[in-house]
Amino acid sequence: MNGDLDSYESIIITKKELQTHKIKHHLFFDFLTKELTTDTFLFVGYSFKDDLVLKNIAELREVLGEYAPIHYSIQKQVDPKKTFEFKMQQYELKSLKKNYGIETYLVENYEEIPKVINRIRDVQIKHNVFISASLWAPSNDEDNFSYRLTQALADKLIDNKFNIYNGLGKRIGGYLTGAAFQYLQQSHTPMITSRLRIEPFKVKDTESEKNEFRDSIISDFKIFIFMFGDAKSDQPVTKSGVYNEYLRAYKYYGTRAIYVPIPWTGYAAKAVFDNMCKSIDQFPYLRNMQKKFNDFPSASMMTSIVSGKDKTIDTWIDEVVDSTINALNSGVEYIDSFPLNQ
Repeated sequence: MNGDLDSYESIIITKKELQTHKIKHHLFFDFLTKELTTDTFLFVGYSFKDDLVLKNIAELREVLGEYAPIHYSIQKQVDPKKTFEFKMQQYELKSLKKNYGIETYLVENYEEIPKVINRIRDVQIKHNVFISASLWAPSNDEDNFSYRLTQALADKLIDNKFNIYNGLGKRIGGYLTGAAFQYLQQSHTPMITSRLRIEPFKVKDTESEKNEFRDSIISDFKIFIFMFGDAKSDQPVTKSGVYNEYLRAYKYYGTRAIYVPIPWTGYAAKAVFDNMCKSIDQFPYLRNMQKKFNDFPSASMMTSIVSGKDKTIDTWIDEVVDSTINALNSGVEYIDSFPLNQ
């Protein structure tokens, strides 16, 4: 806004340049005003010594009053031993809060700032769930089960304030996003795109391009659900896209993310679950799901579920979905307990 070090002629230094800057770049400042109205800003490395931003915020607060957004700033705390500078900083911070609605988080040293920003990001995305799922060649019973399961899961995720993101995997992606969109629409949810987002592959992407795309998506999430995941052409499920996405997510985050495979769906999801259960102490949020799964009368419960043995299919599905939601909520609490430096 005040120039770029890579473009010396753009840098604003004098007051005269500051006065003409807003006139020359009025389209930019119109856009800034719109963003300050609808979004929350985090100011890092900004001294507020010029009035380019503060004047805009003050004008908006006059119009919007109590509905004006709150903004945030991260600054290094002045050494209290430097009495005058310390008092000046305290005065300026009170002014920012009172007159402009800007809350300030103080750090003792600049090295803390990336950690604080990472934690803020974690809080922002902790209810965003990426669902990795595909089913290429299901039986009629499996197709029926997958359709009803995704319908129930989508509704329950939304009710529990989770936002759904999906890569539109074979068959399951369509079932899931269709159910989620319909539920959001029927509940008159504003800004549906903030609760449901689709991130499909390009049709003609190579496997290398798909993996590059997977990695870019994975870095935006810390909660993953894995469902089904049969492989094409009679390959083992460990060659499926679902299993690949689990491996890539774990490589990126290790135990610093939440992975919830739904073992009752079989295939790659069951393989992921089995792999995680070998190190269950690293994934304590899955313990109840592990017990629930072990209590079922066979290793893969899909056959019992679709046949309705002992219970109706809807009762089975409700139990599977509840077990999944409980694991997610436990995972969020587990991640929240991590210290700031992790």
